[in-house]
Amino acid sequence: MATLTGNQNTTATSADSEGVDTGGLDGVDVELQISVARGPYGAIHEPIHESLALGALISSNSGVSPGTTVKNASNHDWEYIHGAIWNDDPECQLFGDSPGRNHSYSTGGTWLLRSTDGKSQWNPNDLNMKRMRNPIGHSHYGDLQFFQCMASNRGEDPEITKAKVMLAIGEDGITPNTEVAKTKLIQFCPVRSLPPRYMPLTCTLAIDSRFQGFDIRRRALGSILHIIQDSYAIGHTRRALLNKEDKISDNPLQFKPGATDRWGAIVNFYTDFGQNGDLHANYDHENDGIPDPENLGNLDQ
Repeated sequence: MATLTGNQNTTATSADSEGVDTGGLDGVDVELQISVARGPYGAIHEPIHESLALGALISSNSGVSPGTTVKNASNHDWEYIHGAIWNDDPECQLFGDSPGRNHSYSTGGTWLLRSTDGKSQWNPNDLNMKRMRNPIGHSHYGDLQFFQCMASNRGEDPEITKAKVMLAIGEDGITPNTEVAKTKLIQFCPVRSLPPRYMPLTCTLAIDSRFQGFDIRRRALGSILHIIQDSYAIGHTRRALLNKEDKISDNPLQFKPGATDRWGAIVNFYTDFGQNGDLHANYDHENDGIPDPENLGNLDQ
């Protein structure tokens, strides 16, 4: 994620900036797509974010054993996975944790309802007063879209988007009992919004969880991995293509046999409202095959 480091020049531009190709971005709503498993037994969609997070942890010798997958991960490893899911589920509605188990899927019905409400509440042409009370709406359609490596609204200065991302992943006051109000994250939690600023970070990363082995550091790291992954999703950011000579098609995006796409600096950040749905779906596939956590070098997955 070199293009987001603080000591580099920002090459990002707003999707509304002069001189930037914004074809397909005007007034086209995009259906919410999340690349995490959900629903009963995790049967709806494939665990893309989860598997990529496990792969990164395995390859970096972070204590996750080779051969670990979403299906056989321990409670310990699932704390990382929970973090990787949290960006898409900041209200923690996709699971029903028990004291001894942290990966029992819920029906996902409440998550879907909150998401549907959020899309309506954060319509920039008709903002709803209740929008600040819906964390899932915040994350997907509103002021917390930087957790998806996206701009919070059309025309947001890319330096502001970048600063939000860097602040979120750079917060070092991560302890279970630290109040949000005592961290740099307070600016993202206005008065009367949810999650509340007066509650500890435990509440933010694990709302109402009964799991006794909660590990805030693992969940925070999983959330950071989600942001990095989304920074390469074509529907979230536009990056400079480094090997244009290997591209053979734009729609669908395809490359020469044996060649893989290589992406450089971020050109602009997108926002969920008013973008091309096909762009968002590209590299944000809910139903793609599950990437092999032990073979992330195979970029054809």
